Amino acid sequence: MKKESDFLWRLYAPKKDGIMVRSTIRKLYDYLQGMPGKFYIGKVIYLSEKEIKNKYIGIQKETDIEKLIVESLLIKRTEYQEESELRIIHYSPDSSIPGEAPIGLSFPLAFDSFDKLLFDEIIIDPRVNRMVYNSTKRVIEALGYRGIIRRSSLYDKPNFLIPLFE
Repeated sequence: MKKESDFLWRLYAPKKDGIMVRSTIRKLYDYLQGMPGKFYIGKVIYLSEKEIKNKYIGIQKETDIEKLIVESLLIKRTEYQEESELRIIHYSPDSSIPGEAPIGLSFPLAFDSFDKLLFDEIIIDPRVNRMVYNSTKRVIEALGYRGIIRRSSLYDKPNFLIPLFE
């Protein structure tokens, strides 16, 4: 849910080779409607261990198990709240049939046409040099992406003046 942070770049791209995509919940939801199974999109809530235990004490036999499972997948301990995570959960009862091929999910760089992009923007790791950025950008464009591609400016020096004397 965060635009970006030093913590997230270092955690998810320790080799300084990360790529972040920006989209909207509406675009993800619309795209997922054409896929098999059920999808849930939810914001992760961060609870203490005690709060998590209390949440699940006394679950009744009549409880909607599917709802319970989905809700449980949207809970993490408070120690991880810096992640400020949104999750996409896919549920398909058919996907667990022995011998059946798993359902493959992929996210295209565009829907049916380039004017209706799934991703609004692709942001390349702020720790890459300009040469790596330019070659990565060319590869993404060669794959057909026509949206905004930029290198994160998170670590760039600020560009402003502070007047000391008037």
